[in-house]
Amino acid sequence: MIATKPLLSLKDIHKTYQIGHTPIEVLKDIDFDIHPGEYVAIMGPSGSGKSTMLNILGLLDVPDKGSYHLNDREVANLGDHDLAAVRNKEIGFIFQSFNLFPQYDVLSNIMVPMLYARMSRQERQDRAEALAERVGLSHRLYNRPSQLSGGEMQRVAIARALSIDPPLILADEPTGNLDQQRGEEILDIFDGLIDAGKTIIMVTHNSEYQSRVQKVLKMRDGCLVV
Repeated sequence: MIATKPLLSLKDIHKTYQIGHTPIEVLKDIDFDIHPGEYVAIMGPSGSGKSTMLNILGLLDVPDKGSYHLNDREVANLGDHDLAAVRNKEIGFIFQSFNLFPQYDVLSNIMVPMLYARMSRQERQDRAEALAERVGLSHRLYNRPSQLSGGEMQRVAIARALSIDPPLILADEPTGNLDQQRGEEILDIFDGLIDAGKTIIMVTHNSEYQSRVQKVLKMRDGCLVV
């Protein structure tokens, strides 16, 4: 059941980039709420503002104008240090390109965010092992990314995103580098995360995924469209 109180709320969000001497407004008048436990897809053509939106939601970028409340806290105007602190505690990221450390094995890749959370070595290892089992990689703990398939690497990325137990998961084209079968396997994991109470916001070009999510935010030319 969707909670009444939003997990995050955006009001009148604007973002402009300067390209040479030309200002390019990439987000305009963005307003929406997302509640705990919602599964949301952000969709739209290339250049519509999806990636910029995800970067702002993930506190990797800040708006030029507007309000962004995350867990009842205004985060739109925080400094870099505070943004990093909120990001490392409350948001898990899953990227299309996996973004794994090639020199680390599966176990160590999953443990990376927990280093910043100041968990003990034993706690990090125990949690990483449990998460690897959760995504079906118990047999791959000591393999490096170069020894994994694309689907397995994305599973590592999912386990890593869950390592600090964040309420919000942001996924940027999480199946974009996978074949259809592996992509469906990743979405099956997402279904399980939603059942467990996580909130997921996924950027995707795949219109077939609309039936798997609870809400679709469609973007065009920096605006939300109905």
